Amino acid sequence: MTARELLYTVYLEIGVLESLRRQKAMILEDNSGLKAIRYDSEKVCGGRQTDLSEVMVRIEQQEARVQDIINRQIERIMEHRAKAYEILENVPESVGKAALQEHYLYHVPWGTIGANMHYNKDSVRRLAYGVMDSLGEETCPVLHSEEMVK
Repeated sequence: MTARELLYTVYLEIGVLESLRRQKAMILEDNSGLKAIRYDSEKVCGGRQTDLSEVMVRIEQQEARVQDIINRQIERIMEHRAKAYEILENVPESVGKAALQEHYLYHVPWGTIGANMHYNKDSVRRLAYGVMDSLGEETCPVLHSEEMVK
């Protein structure tokens, strides 16, 4: 894996993590929307009689599964970030390096980085790409060879 591929991998992994966190939030929202049985309302016939506790158990199991995936994803991101920081140690400090780190290692949009650094977003992106080009196509060992969580 090249340094460029490693940076892209971290960026994509953070996107997956954000998606998993949104999924977990939706599960928790579904969980909070459960209501007790209303005995004064009209009964509906058909279907299987279920207990609300069964639904709660399924939601809690689903939440636990997603949380486990989130934890594994965070570990993978931290490993890849550590390797990326190790590679970037050899690069001199610059606006491009800072922008590269913010965007690829923390998933910050180019526009936000540009505004924080008082640069145009295209200028910041160009500087970051310049740093990435200076890294070359040298390969770097990856700590974790598992596939990304889908």
